[in-house]
Amino acid sequence: MTSQDASRRPRGLARWLLSAFLVAVPAASAVADEWLSVHNWPVPPSDHRTTIAISQNPDGFVAGFYRDVDRRVRIYLALPEENPERLISSGLVALYRGNEGRGSDIKLPDTLNPKETGFTDGRTVTGSIWHGDGPTAYAGTFRDILNSKTLCARFFTFSGQQDTCWDLSGLHNAVEDAIQITAAVSPEDQAWHELRAAVAISGMSRCTPANHLSCTPIFDHCFARFEQHKDVAMFNDCMAVVE
Repeated sequence: MTSQDASRRPRGLARWLLSAFLVAVPAASAVADEWLSVHNWPVPPSDHRTTIAISQNPDGFVAGFYRDVDRRVRIYLALPEENPERLISSGLVALYRGNEGRGSDIKLPDTLNPKETGFTDGRTVTGSIWHGDGPTAYAGTFRDILNSKTLCARFFTFSGQQDTCWDLSGLHNAVEDAIQITAAVSPEDQAWHELRAAVAISGMSRCTPANHLSCTPIFDHCFARFEQHKDVAMFNDCMAVVE
């Protein structure tokens, strides 16, 4: 695992646009990009210091992942230092995706999800990628990236757009050090957490504003039994008493 001290920072999209991005991103470099766990890194725009898993690809574009003061995990993307372009300051600023899973975007400001609102200074952009709770991300965009071999991004500048990719071969070690999580999960562990989330959503859907006082204790009891026995049929039978 490689670490170094940093005294300065490295330099609901419309479906058709997201689809175009997924097929148009360039191929990643054949040479693996180095991922570093960089300590004492200044978080934009506060300059709060944290640790970031970060990489610069051969074209000079930078990508990184760090835990902010609110413990949310954020993605960091930056144009090459010698690039004269400037990122747009509002609306859709960047798209990104791993080769496994869904794409995501950074829109500024995000008035629907203020906790996920990112930041751009014209050269760099950050956005929320995971709530940060638990031993690892078991689902969502961050899990997709952790399962991927490449990460690609599209930057929207005042003159157009720029596409680039990073090789993710060395990401796991850097992420584990920077964010203090387990980057890799077994298929069995992943399947259990996906089932657990699906059962929780199914059970809570039975609890409405009209019955929540009586339903919520039943759900808590039934879900605790489900976690113990891992039996979906038992959970459904337990919840069947909810009216």
